[in-house]
Amino acid sequence: MTTAAHRPLLRLLLKQRRHLLAAAASSVVLAVATGLYATLVGPLLAFLYSSGSQGYTAFFALIPFASPEGLDRSTLSLILPGVVLVVAAVKGVAYYHQMCATGRAGQALARQLRVELFATVTSSRRRGLERFTRGDIATRLGEDVESVQQGVIGGAGALVREGLTLLALLSLCFYLDAALALLAFVVLPLACVPIVRFSRRLRRRTFEGQTAQGRLAGWLVETLANRDLIRAEAARQSSAAAFEAQARQIEAARVDAIRTKAISHPVMEFLGVGGLAATLWFASFRIWSGALQPADFVSFFAAVLMVYEPLKGISRAVNQWHEAIAAYSRIHEILSVPLLEKRERQAGPLGQRVTLVDVRFQYGDTEVLAGLSCEIRLGETLVISGPSGAGKSTLLRLIAGLDEPQGGRVTWDGADYCELDQGSLLGQVGYLDQEARCFSGSVRDNLTLGAPLDDAALWQSLEFAGASEFVRARGGLDSTLFEAADDLSGGQRRRLALARALAPSPSLLLLDEPTEAVDAEMESAMLDALKKLSGRLTIVIVSHRPQAIPWADRGLLLAPDGAVRELVGTLESEALSLEGEALSLEGEAQSLAELAS
Repeated sequence: MTTAAHRPLLRLLLKQRRHLLAAAASSVVLAVATGLYATLVGPLLAFLYSSGSQGYTAFFALIPFASPEGLDRSTLSLILPGVVLVVAAVKGVAYYHQMCATGRAGQALARQLRVELFATVTSSRRRGLERFTRGDIATRLGEDVESVQQGVIGGAGALVREGLTLLALLSLCFYLDAALALLAFVVLPLACVPIVRFSRRLRRRTFEGQTAQGRLAGWLVETLANRDLIRAEAARQSSAAAFEAQARQIEAARVDAIRTKAISHPVMEFLGVGGLAATLWFASFRIWSGALQPADFVSFFAAVLMVYEPLKGISRAVNQWHEAIAAYSRIHEILSVPLLEKRERQAGPLGQRVTLVDVRFQYGDTEVLAGLSCEIRLGETLVISGPSGAGKSTLLRLIAGLDEPQGGRVTWDGADYCELDQGSLLGQVGYLDQEARCFSGSVRDNLTLGAPLDDAALWQSLEFAGASEFVRARGGLDSTLFEAADDLSGGQRRRLALARALAPSPSLLLLDEPTEAVDAEMESAMLDALKKLSGRLTIVIVSHRPQAIPWADRGLLLAPDGAVRELVGTLESEALSLEGEALSLEGEAQSLAELAS
């Protein structure tokens, strides 16, 4: 939350310069009209409380090429209010256009930020977003973007509008009586001190409140996803207590922000009244000495009264701008996450092999892959097994190009992954992770994810995955799924996710526990379908039960210490020893850990 956030936000604002320039032009007209209001007050009152030509002579002096000659007072009594109405109409139209222009700029900026945030979230490297919860990301995309948009409308827009109005009124006051104006506005430099202090405090507390709101949203997302686990009374009570504690943090930050905004108004008003009191005292001497005409003093006093409204408006605008800066600071944290790089070299269909050479990867201080080397040959089916935590899923993500190795290299037909366009590489890979995620929307949307796939390809993938029967029973490809496809069973979601991995006809299929959460009959059907694909498609399967895939060409056993054993021959003859060896390795690792401690 530093001033560095001003620069990228200002760059975004410059992209809306057409709307902002229109708003600035309207603000100029508005400022001039406001100055005319104050200017007209003195001559109008002089006209009303005088006879003959006194009063309206000064009034017509304000209008170029206009003369009161030949006009009687009754006619002038109609003309003068008409002039005031014209000024009011011009001011109203200018205000309308200024608000519409800044509103369009704010909405366009909000749309741009949401699009950029969504693109960053969907195109960033996984490890870049690990420190943000889903709820926190949603808060930044929602509330923080809204705060930035309000900062443009009520902050930057109002700052220009009120600043120009203040400039017009100050110019009028100095034109009418410079000495009196100096006394009246000696309070202005003093007003800058509380404005700066209040705005800094407000920005800090806004940032804290939005951060707490993000934590609460993330916690709520996790709670809703695991609500069945907290139905026990003790769990409900502890969850409610944790929720209330986080809600209190938000309340404290927001209440302090409200207090900061609330105190700024009376402070500014008190300073303004002090300036007015000094002005009245000094003006009385100026009028008695003849240095200041009563009509001019009335216009001056009206301008002074009107000055403090834009001054307070500037204070509010500065507060809103700093709220926007605090919100954009949080948005910028996500926009700064590294994205998948766009490179010229494209990955074509797999022609020979994927090779991993001395690959290393760790989460925090825990190394899960320590110098792993292996290869996946074109057209083969490779099964990867091992105990939990050995790095099987991590290995699959590295092969898919979803994560980058922290040591070593991964190549696609000899081309290093870091040289290939990530989008083209992912387009050659069908990937099914352990969670088998699905989305709300139609079955078709879940299968295509926006890709132009025909119905025949979709139904073929559903047939292979054993999902065609329940999809037809639901009403076909255009049937609608609930949020996260909660209306499907775990096995149905997994089959639908497998169909999605198969739909674009990838050249490499990566499956992480594909038969998890399906019954024995469906597991057999799914594995039979994969067996038919064997030889036609390069397949890598992570499984705790490799004996269920005896037709695989090769197998790898990952150990907790990073060792890799390649199983030769058919898995059918090796299957019975895999689990025992994995458990033995895991037990040895635990014993070594105990000795080390």
